[in-house]
Amino acid sequence: MARRDIVYTLNILDYGTFLYKIGDKGLTSLDWQEKRETRENSKDPLGLAKLLTFYFSGEKIDFRDIPIDYGSISPTYIEILEFIRDIPYGTTITYGEVAKKLGRPRSARVVGNAMRINPCPIVIPCHRLVSKNGLGGYSLGIDKKILLLNLEGVKIC
Repeated sequence: MARRDIVYTLNILDYGTFLYKIGDKGLTSLDWQEKRETRENSKDPLGLAKLLTFYFSGEKIDFRDIPIDYGSISPTYIEILEFIRDIPYGTTITYGEVAKKLGRPRSARVVGNAMRINPCPIVIPCHRLVSKNGLGGYSLGIDKKILLLNLEGVKIC
């Protein structure tokens, strides 16, 4: 039987619309869009709408209690994504440092690839990963990475 995720919509003034899907095991995806949706869902079994609203109002929010349904993502990428969930609010770490801490010191690119396929940005805070030479990339665009880091009080040179 095919998986049937339920789609939820949240509008956050000044930031845009967040579309997220919840399956039987947890959050399956989160997408940040510039355009505003005209409707929102009143039900939200994970409480993600409340957490995102507080986060974008500048509160220090920990998303680690939100269950993630990784679907068919490889075990290596899941290990990396789960490690990323523990990076504290307002801090950054390099791709290489993550690779070293996971016992794969030559795998910074693998870490970067895991960030590229991150299904739940913000909840899995891949914006907190930077390259050794600067900001690095971000699946939602570098402007959003800078916005999120600034929101968390990270100084960007």
